[in-house]
Amino acid sequence: MIQIIGYDIEAEYECEEIKLSTIAEPKSLDEYEINIIDLRDSKIWRNNTLLNGNLNNLNDFHHLKSMINQRKFSKIIIIIPSNCDFIFKLINSQSQSIELKNMLQELRRYIFKELLQLKYVANLFYENTTTTINQNDVEASFYFGTNVDIITKSNKSEKATTIESENIIITSLNIPKTPDAIKEYAKFLGLLKFKQNVPDWFYEIDKFDDRKLKAEIIKIEEETTRFEEKRHSKQKKLHENNNHKSILYTNSDELVEETFKILEDMLKCDLSEFNDTKKEDFEIKKEDITFIGEIKGITSNVKNSNISQLDNHVQTYKDKLIDEEKGTKVKGLLIINALRTRSPETRDGVDQDQIDLAVRNKSLIITTIELLNLY
Repeated sequence: MIQIIGYDIEAEYECEEIKLSTIAEPKSLDEYEINIIDLRDSKIWRNNTLLNGNLNNLNDFHHLKSMINQRKFSKIIIIIPSNCDFIFKLINSQSQSIELKNMLQELRRYIFKELLQLKYVANLFYENTTTTINQNDVEASFYFGTNVDIITKSNKSEKATTIESENIIITSLNIPKTPDAIKEYAKFLGLLKFKQNVPDWFYEIDKFDDRKLKAEIIKIEEETTRFEEKRHSKQKKLHENNNHKSILYTNSDELVEETFKILEDMLKCDLSEFNDTKKEDFEIKKEDITFIGEIKGITSNVKNSNISQLDNHVQTYKDKLIDEEKGTKVKGLLIINALRTRSPETRDGVDQDQIDLAVRNKSLIITTIELLNLY
């Protein structure tokens, strides 16, 4: 990964391998293999007071210098500016400007001393040159006056346009501000490994035990697919089981919905058309018997009122049959999730008083624990 640190970085720089930061807020240098400090933005070269004063953002340079000194392994590339105007103000005067080429001593101090604090400081000269990098011509406005640790030289004139000093690479080359150009330059310096694109035909060539390996991979992939499908099927069934078991803790609509699914499967009936009139919770007709059902989830044990409520529904339905002169038998079913906040193994059984009442009413109490066991 590459971090590019600049004053106002162009968004076009950024890509998967390149992240952008400002000089004011750079990210930790050792989080990246390569850190490129780009000093080419003309907004850096400003001084609101005097020509021989400091840069407006010199404090940011000092923080960045400390980060460079404390890094452990990341590589540093400094791109110095091309010739541009340095904007400054005279006392009680409007802004003035001077080209960087006409203030080389100050430029040299800002870059080599204030930012880098290098023991060995190369001289800096103005001269427009061209250096070829990977068959691409790159312009530069300045070159370095040194014969030590030179990495790139200009064409023909052989002026130093990239040098290395104290494990920091410094270049005057105006590298195009594109991800490809930045990566190509890093590869040229040997900081990024260059990989050729693999042609399509390459994968069609079989050598050594390629065919055997490919066949084994296909077999493994087929087995993996089968196991994945089997795993998915088991997970789906486990999910269904958990839905059924949810009647051990739910109440209201959740409890009714899942209980309906269980009853439909057990009794081979269809409750989708049942019209809930806020009386009984379900009505199931099997041969000459109609089951009138109440479904409840409560935190207490079964109460007399639960059984009586079911009996009211049963009696109301019987009255309806008398009015319609029908002789269908009617049975009451109370499906109840009693003590639902307790685990099943700690729940008390239904009290005898409630059992006796259900017997008198000819109703059947089915706890959700027993319903699951029956299912």
